[in-house]
Amino acid sequence: MNFVDLNFIEKCISQLSYYTEKDRPFTRLVFSEEFIQGRAWLTQKFKEFNLITKVDDAGNLFGIYKSSTNASKKILIGSHIDTVAYGGKYDGIAGVISGLSIIKFLSDNNIELPFDIEVYDYLGEELNDWNMSCIGSRGICGALSEEMLNSKNSKGIMLKDEIDRIGGNSKRIDK
Repeated sequence: MNFVDLNFIEKCISQLSYYTEKDRPFTRLVFSEEFIQGRAWLTQKFKEFNLITKVDDAGNLFGIYKSSTNASKKILIGSHIDTVAYGGKYDGIAGVISGLSIIKFLSDNNIELPFDIEVYDYLGEELNDWNMSCIGSRGICGALSEEMLNSKNSKGIMLKDEIDRIGGNSKRIDK
């Protein structure tokens, strides 16, 4: 039994790294068109593996490989697909693709678990135009303040409006 499918990993990294600014390779800034396209690609991958796909209030995208026992326990795996400028081919996506690789192995081998596995793309983990990192992580743990949500980027766009635009719900983020 082969636990790691290197071809799958390489193919996914190549596909996801395609969504980058054309003049700045490996640049997928949070909320940019490239980021939105990368998220659409990841959503499709989650659906290919029959994962329950959601966006939480903080804007994190995740897919759930459900337990066969409906247990309340879960394991979170993932990272982020946003990058800083010229972030590199593996910046963030290696953690997300690793999670997908685990799901592929479980799915291909019809393995059922006594807990859920959730593969996460945490929103805005890299420093961005709001001069903030770890947006999604802050949102999960209640450390995304109203002041942060109301902050504006260089174009005058409020962070909370962008979170809402991608499917989050900034009014319901635990603060």
